[in-house]
Amino acid sequence: MKKANDDMRAEYQRSDFTRLERGKFFKEVTEGTPVTQPLDTDKGQTANAQVAARLAQSPTAVAARYDRRIGRVVISLSSGLDIAFKPHDAQGLAGAKPAQLADVEISPSGLGIHFPALDADLYLPALLEGFLGSRQWVAAAMGKAGGKASTAQKANAARANGRLGGRPRKAQAVDAA
Repeated sequence: MKKANDDMRAEYQRSDFTRLERGKFFKEVTEGTPVTQPLDTDKGQTANAQVAARLAQSPTAVAARYDRRIGRVVISLSSGLDIAFKPHDAQGLAGAKPAQLADVEISPSGLGIHFPALDADLYLPALLEGFLGSRQWVAAAMGKAGGKASTAQKANAARANGRLGGRPRKAQAVDAA
């Protein structure tokens, strides 16, 4: 339900809203001056040179596909090598069905792999360095695997802890009322 009275903040006036003349760049727009700063051509050329150097240093993807027979994503590189990995080992592809992995796109630079059905992207240089996801995702995956580990030492520690009455209870907060 709307308020009966029309309270506004003190810094605003009702007259300010009669015409659309407010805004950060209204003055520049009405004068016809550019709102954005022109691109420095030297910086643009430097950026283009850096991208070209990066592309020359590392291989790029020329083909990508999901191979159902071996259950792996296969990426063919410009160097002639193919790399393959299991989808569940890469962030964003875990739990994906083969039909979702069938459609794979390569970015124009050749440095990105996109799976439209999953809206997942992989960065090829990171894949080549062995990073199949963000640091947080990799840490969570490693922790999950470590928690499943079953060793004699872990079993002995659990038994000893059980003999002592199990895990200590958390201290309860006492009300001072």
